[in-house]
Amino acid sequence: MPAKPGIVGARKKATDCHKRLIQPDQQAGSARNERLKVNGTENQALEQIESKCENSHENHPSSSGNARDRAVESNAASKVTASCEATASSETTSEQTAPGSEPLNPACFVCGEENANGLRVQFHAENRRSWATWTPSPGWESYKGVIHGGIISSVLDEAMSKAILSGGDEAFTADLRIRFRKKVSVAEVVAVNGWVVSAAKRRILAEATLTSEDGEEKAHAWGIFLAVNHR
Repeated sequence: MPAKPGIVGARKKATDCHKRLIQPDQQAGSARNERLKVNGTENQALEQIESKCENSHENHPSSSGNARDRAVESNAASKVTASCEATASSETTSEQTAPGSEPLNPACFVCGEENANGLRVQFHAENRRSWATWTPSPGWESYKGVIHGGIISSVLDEAMSKAILSGGDEAFTADLRIRFRKKVSVAEVVAVNGWVVSAAKRRILAEATLTSEDGEEKAHAWGIFLAVNHR
């Protein structure tokens, strides 16, 4: 017996309503499945990255430590190099010769190192003072075994000149007076000292002494010098 039209319509409405109720749940389930797939893929990728990082760290466990060590060593090396350079610079400066220590003329009879026939007395000078140690050799004698007074005068004159030069002046000897107190013997070690007493314009007064190792004065000099480039 065929169904009545009213019953057929009611069934169709019920079926459509059921489909509408089921479809959202199916769609939601499908969306959840997609999210799970995506999340699974992301988690898998993250696990692979972490695994690679761990393997890299195991293969190079001290790479970061080595980098820090190299940085520390490089810094220490730089400090040592700077310290060495500073020390070398300081030593070079300290070894520079003060004015008056080097001869103006390498052929100078008293202090010139290039004068084979000279005395070759090595002076040091600073702050308008000069000093040297001299051991007279044979060949500069007057009486046998006694050093000539003219040689002693030359050494004392040079000592005063070196003291003047250390103050920045070049001068010629205008007057020289020597008092010989004791003889100076060949091969006797003596100390030579010179100093500036005063300077007024171009006129410079200086003195010098020659003494034995025990401090006994052998000779004393007084000089008047005329500066050619007084500052």
